[in-house]
Amino acid sequence: MSKIRKIVFGLCFVLVFIMLGDIDACAAENKVGLKNAVTEGIMARQTTIDVSEYDISELNIYDYFYEIYYDNPYLFIAEWKAYTPVGGKITSMRFEYRYTEEQVKNFYNKFDAEVNKIVTATSGMTNLEKIVYVHEYFVSNISYDYDSYLKYAAGNKDALADEHYTAIGVLVNKTGVCQGYALAYKYVMNKLGIECHMLTSDTMNHAWNIVKLDGYYYHVDTTWDDPVYDTAGKVEHEYLLVSDAKLKQLDYSGYDTKKYPATNKKYDNYSLWKDVTSAFTYYKGYWYFVNSSGKIAKCNMKTGSTAIIMDLPDKKWNVIDSPSYYYKGHYATFRIQNGNLYFNTKSKIYRLDTDAKKAYAVKY
Repeated sequence: MSKIRKIVFGLCFVLVFIMLGDIDACAAENKVGLKNAVTEGIMARQTTIDVSEYDISELNIYDYFYEIYYDNPYLFIAEWKAYTPVGGKITSMRFEYRYTEEQVKNFYNKFDAEVNKIVTATSGMTNLEKIVYVHEYFVSNISYDYDSYLKYAAGNKDALADEHYTAIGVLVNKTGVCQGYALAYKYVMNKLGIECHMLTSDTMNHAWNIVKLDGYYYHVDTTWDDPVYDTAGKVEHEYLLVSDAKLKQLDYSGYDTKKYPATNKKYDNYSLWKDVTSAFTYYKGYWYFVNSSGKIAKCNMKTGSTAIIMDLPDKKWNVIDSPSYYYKGHYATFRIQNGNLYFNTKSKIYRLDTDAKKAYAVKY
């Protein structure tokens, strides 16, 4: 073998050795083991969790932990306080617990019941309908805690409770902030078999979701579709199943558009819910809502057909603290009770006869 060939061969051997060494170093980090250890440790309320056998780099521990934490709503009971590094590897993690065991049991039971109620209600729906149903449910039943947020923004760091940022807190307490909305929506979508992730923007100090529907990614922001302050019956649809292009028009910035590219514009300015400011309510195979003209309508999302039922009896809503002013748009809250469909105006509750296309005022 010539001298040049020997040198080339030697260099190649060294290069392969280095590459294999890098691969081994990366492969040595056992993220699955870390996830199992942290999950089992928190659920057992351990204050110190040994993770030494998983070879987790100190450089990666924050990203790995919060990926685990955000993926499992039941871990919200713990607050990660510290870790112990040895030679750049994490050997243990220390936690404190916010609630008593009885409080945790109560949270878990209520959360499970709420999620199961949503899952049961969406049985037989298409993925599009499930995405819409959960969006409507969140915006109609959860209130953004704007007063506490303003206090927090003004410097009172204790104004927002820990639960405000969690899926369990939002679904159990029916109030929270954007991270709680996004984590709850992600969890419910995943339970329904729909790919969904939480996106964040440090620039905007905001969190929302991206879902996968029919092979395409779309943004869903239940926080910003929820009016502040909360107004009964009012639901926005500006941020339902929109593209990156639409978000850019809406001044979103500071988030990664490469991991889940939302390029499809099918639902940008979608005619079914464009300018609709009432919730879509599912009843006997149809979705009932108040359209932009103030008429009660129903649609079949599977076929795309829409039909008008009747005019809303009273289309105007006074602004609460300024009664001489009226809110823009038309809306009402629909509710199903004992097999009947009801809706409200600003002063009355009606039972809607969907076959006769008439509404009857309820005496109470």
